[in-house]
Amino acid sequence: MIGTIAKLWGAAALVAGASLFAETAAEQPPVPSSETGQENAGGKMAGNLLSGTLMPQIPSNISITNDGAIRVEESRKVIFEGPHVHMVTDTGVEVFADYAQADMDQGKVFLKGNLAIYQSDGRTRTNSLVRADSAEFDWENEVLLTDAIRAKMEGLILRSGKFESRKDAAGNTYLEARNASVTAEDISEPLTWISADRIRVYPEDRFSFKNLTLYYGGVPFFYFPYLSHSLNPEVGYLPIPGMRSIWGPYLLNEYGFLMGKKWSDNGMPSADYLGTLHADYRTRRGFAYGLDIRDVLLEKDCPDMTGLSFYKTHDKGVKINAGDDEYREHLDPDRWRFALQQMWSHRVNLRTDWRLKANINMLSDEYMLRDFYPEIYQRNSSPDNTVLLDFYPEIYQRNSSPDNTVLLSRTDDTNDFSLLQRFVPNNFYIADQRTEFSYERIKSPVFRSPVMYESRTSFAFLKQYVPPFMRTEIRNMLDGMDPGTSSYDYWARMLMTDSYSRFHSFHEVSVSKKIMGFLNLTPKVGGGYTGYYGVEDYKPLNQGIFYAGTDADFKFSRRYSSVYSDSFGLNGMNHIVQPHFTLAYVKTNRLSELYPQIDGDTPTTNPPSLSIGRYTEIDSLSTGLVFRYGLRNMLMTSRDANSHRWFSWDVFMDAYLHDPVNQRDFSNLFSFMRWNPVPWMEYRSEMQAPVLGKDKISGCREYNNSLRFMPWRSTELVVGHRYLNQHSLLEDSSQLDLRILQRFSEAWAFSGKWRFSLLDGKLDIQEYNVYHNMGSWYLGVGAFVRKNGNKNEFGLGISFTIQQTGDYMPVKFL
Repeated sequence: MIGTIAKLWGAAALVAGASLFAETAAEQPPVPSSETGQENAGGKMAGNLLSGTLMPQIPSNISITNDGAIRVEESRKVIFEGPHVHMVTDTGVEVFADYAQADMDQGKVFLKGNLAIYQSDGRTRTNSLVRADSAEFDWENEVLLTDAIRAKMEGLILRSGKFESRKDAAGNTYLEARNASVTAEDISEPLTWISADRIRVYPEDRFSFKNLTLYYGGVPFFYFPYLSHSLNPEVGYLPIPGMRSIWGPYLLNEYGFLMGKKWSDNGMPSADYLGTLHADYRTRRGFAYGLDIRDVLLEKDCPDMTGLSFYKTHDKGVKINAGDDEYREHLDPDRWRFALQQMWSHRVNLRTDWRLKANINMLSDEYMLRDFYPEIYQRNSSPDNTVLLDFYPEIYQRNSSPDNTVLLSRTDDTNDFSLLQRFVPNNFYIADQRTEFSYERIKSPVFRSPVMYESRTSFAFLKQYVPPFMRTEIRNMLDGMDPGTSSYDYWARMLMTDSYSRFHSFHEVSVSKKIMGFLNLTPKVGGGYTGYYGVEDYKPLNQGIFYAGTDADFKFSRRYSSVYSDSFGLNGMNHIVQPHFTLAYVKTNRLSELYPQIDGDTPTTNPPSLSIGRYTEIDSLSTGLVFRYGLRNMLMTSRDANSHRWFSWDVFMDAYLHDPVNQRDFSNLFSFMRWNPVPWMEYRSEMQAPVLGKDKISGCREYNNSLRFMPWRSTELVVGHRYLNQHSLLEDSSQLDLRILQRFSEAWAFSGKWRFSLLDGKLDIQEYNVYHNMGSWYLGVGAFVRKNGNKNEFGLGISFTIQQTGDYMPVKFL
């Protein structure tokens, strides 16, 4: 409803001479002059001679034409008889009527008879239409007043008796509609209406209802004597009731308010900062309170920069386990979270920026997110802490969710200087703390030549932090592993928790050439040094790095103009084949097996990068010669006057021509496929498996496949399967996901989501939702069951949303 009123401000704004937004299909306006390119047959008001009488001079901010008679009365009133009286103002408002009277003494135009008020908004590229019984335009103040209006914009309909602009005792202008009703149903007989004796709108500020009543099918089902709310849906009071098994029945209360410099955002009040107070009660947990402060403009550009957040509770259910593997005896009932995701920037000139970025997440215990922020926990169960001052926006793009860090950096077109401070305030997560100075020379030409140069240099103080209870677990795990394996070395290095320092520098030059008119060739050569100092039981470890390599690819294609299939979305076909090759040679001196590798190999299933200049896992560089060879296939077709990628498939693998450290001969074969023939079907596949070499039997296998398909207009299915087996660090898994959306009719729909573990035969996630279209409202009822080990977590929610805007009502159920 808040969103409805915010949009209906468009209709109210017309009364004050502002813009409206969209046109109704049910009530077509007369064709405006801007569309016909010509005027009506009658004469304009200004400067005409008629029957020997001089037409009074009318201000240039309005123009009136008509197809009927025009007469001038002695009282300095100009009468325009219909049909087709047409008034245009310099604000873009066009009024069509059967009769108009211009009163020169009062400076007003009175219009009546089949009144239609039309305006086109070039900024939003939308139109608007208001029907009224009569109107009055004050050309000095450029204010239009109407009586008994019917307005339509963006699917919202407003009907009212008297509608006028007024001022309160403080001198604030507001718009008031008497005996008004609002609906979002674009049909001849709407079922749902919001009615009030009085609707008062303070432009770009707030609205109020007196004696508000909600009707469905002509039957009132909700009444409130008075309701006042900001036009911004996030400002004001919002209760959120619901129930979860680990919370019990609950009521979350939010109150939003604006801070700092205030401004208007598409007719809604906004400001530099948006604050939200929290006062929550959970029957199994007790009371909690908190405060969020968001930087509104920053969050639009960087959604992860969510501002300041603080939350605290005395948890009377601190021992409640969401899963069966949680140890909670040590938890303090006083639990809290402090978070700051913020960026400050200063532009020195067009080429140079300074930035300070902070990503700080401080928690009372390791289960705080699991218990009170489940949506954050599912995305990132162990958030980092970072403060970053940087000069280069790409730093944030490379690390969108950094650790608890502070980064200061300065960047211009070719250089990036940065200072990074990462710290460990949460003593229950594995993390690394560091202070790192770095300089990066961005890839750029050398003296305007075709030779490109890039480099990266850093000096860091590093320390691995592992909580004491996890050290015991790691030692017990190492007792059951074979020494010398990659997994053993990975976990053994976790126990190296002494601090040390590291210097790293790498420099690379490259040049791109096209040979024989078709072969793209990019040879590269580089060198560097990495030194480790203060490592326990070792003298300084020095590692030299030499790199040489080349990238090569070429394309050939064939056009099949006669290929056509409406069922498969084909309108001609262009087949593009692109073989691609990478040869990379790295030479380093070998260090101890257990030298520090904080920035070493990480548990992942992605193929390794062969671009050493951009390689971030610098601690795991080792001697080797790798040849990567692959083939890309693309089938392109024409759709909506554009080129559409109908099918794509990239297949490649690595041959290890020299690998003295890991003794590998071939990598897995990687396959990435996407088939999107029509808008209602898409298939994606990401697979890897050993097909050659000694790991053909025991190597890692991964298969990720998904299909989105609409067999009928009313049914959408999404099926996915993820399989992982024999990875050196990650656990085996085999999960089947299914999502379905079924529309039974215009009034009823159902959606469901299931995740089934094929390894243990358990249904891990179940979600069910039923939606009912109540005309201008959607009523949704949902339930979920989530299996955490041998325990089930469940919840129930109800939502009530506006069909046209998607905004929640002031009361919502989750």
